[in-house]
Amino acid sequence: MESDKLRLLHISDHHLLSDQRSQFAGIVPGDYFAAVLEDAYKASLALPQHKYDGIICSGDIVHDVDHNLEQMAQAYAIFKQQLERYFPDTPLYLCPGNHDDLTLFSQLDFNAPYALIAEKGITAVVLNAHWHLLLLNSKHENKVGGSITPAQLEALQAYLQEHSQVNVALVMHHNPTLINCAWLDSHKFRGIVDFWQGVQAYPNLKAIIHGHIHQDFVKAKQQVQILSVPSTSVQFKPNQDDFTLDPIGPGYRILTLTAQGIEQELKRLDLVLEYNHISGY
Repeated sequence: MESDKLRLLHISDHHLLSDQRSQFAGIVPGDYFAAVLEDAYKASLALPQHKYDGIICSGDIVHDVDHNLEQMAQAYAIFKQQLERYFPDTPLYLCPGNHDDLTLFSQLDFNAPYALIAEKGITAVVLNAHWHLLLLNSKHENKVGGSITPAQLEALQAYLQEHSQVNVALVMHHNPTLINCAWLDSHKFRGIVDFWQGVQAYPNLKAIIHGHIHQDFVKAKQQVQILSVPSTSVQFKPNQDDFTLDPIGPGYRILTLTAQGIEQELKRLDLVLEYNHISGY
């Protein structure tokens, strides 16, 4: 690994079902998850060390149909199996989404080094001398929208203060800013106004890496670069007032972290998704 560079793969919103071949909205999430991992693996071979330094998974690993725990456990097993097939030794950094079951999520275990956050808190990961990750659980129980509690904000502020000379990237599931999709923007994010007020004094918070919105989204707010990523399953069409699926292919993002900041490259599968009609997600 180059001493001052880290290359991370960011994937999100897999919505896996209990069987690799099960369909949702006319597509097979398990197949596209495997196809994204295969494409990302091939892309890693062009990197200087021919591998990623870590993989960020920002939630909604499974699709909680009727919240059947047995079926969800089978979906988590598929997630683990596919990741270890393509990236058996790559460190993993995971946070839960609103569709994840926190008990099953907390029981995930991998052969490679990993860190996850299941409780309503934050978990710190030291990547190198220049960069730390903070994994935050933004899931608000029984709600689609997210939340950041006062205790989480206080812990985040304390960490940023203590590590003021280090670049910090925050990883969570929910989008921390409006994205000009009215139906998604209607999902209330409890505590987000206090969050932005609370972090503006800490210039070492350099990035927020998230999922939830199933689309490419890059924005700067205050000193922070906000980066979402397309889902590995169904895609949500940007800039829509009402729920609208997008036929564009699933994707992932490669993040390059240097002492000076973040570079990023978005990649998608070169295909067109064909859906069955659904009225919501």
